[in-house]
Amino acid sequence: MVESDPFKTQRDGGADIVTELLSAGFTDAEEIGRGGFGQVFRCTQPAVDRTVAVKVLSGELDENRARFFR
Repeated sequence: MVESDPFKTQRDGGADIVTELLSAGFTDAEEIGRGGFGQVFRCTQPAVDRTVAVKVLSGELDENRARFFR
């Protein structure tokens, strides 16, 4: 797997999700939901001046990654 995988949607194990969202350009991240597939955060996206929802998939889905490329 290439280190800079453009299809990577899962967070790295142990990394702080809020910090990752900040580095991706989102601000005011607040968890608003959690389920079997991951966590959902309400964030502000300053680049377009709007509130967005960001879903961060859990690492447990990694084994199902191949199905998205079929």
